[in-house]
Amino acid sequence: MSKQERNEGKAGISDLTVIALVTSVLMPPVGWVAGFKARKQIEDSENKFTGRPFAVAAIWIGGILTTAWIGMFAIMAITAGVNDGGDRGFGRGGFGHMGNYRMFDNNGDSNQGGPGMMFQPDPSQSTNP
Repeated sequence: MSKQERNEGKAGISDLTVIALVTSVLMPPVGWVAGFKARKQIEDSENKFTGRPFAVAAIWIGGILTTAWIGMFAIMAITAGVNDGGDRGFGRGGFGHMGNYRMFDNNGDSNQGGPGMMFQPDPSQSTNP
């Protein structure tokens, strides 16, 4: 007796259901759509295919993760465009929190952008012996 004869008349899980379940985790929008197609295929198969709970799970997982993706990208787009223009914003090269510090030259004079670096000590006034 061949394998096909043994399985004749028995219901099997739909391949599309398995594909939908796997892709709902890896590529949520694709898995979400495939879940709907798998559920429709199972309903139209007249008990030839099983796996409706897996198709429904693929629909839920794909839908939730797709919504999360959309929300994440929306939040990223909104926060990327936000610039309050103040000292604490990231509108100044990503270092807006540094806006309250002043630049000093080697003599300790406030120079606001002169040749010195922030808080650079004068090497001639070293306290090390």
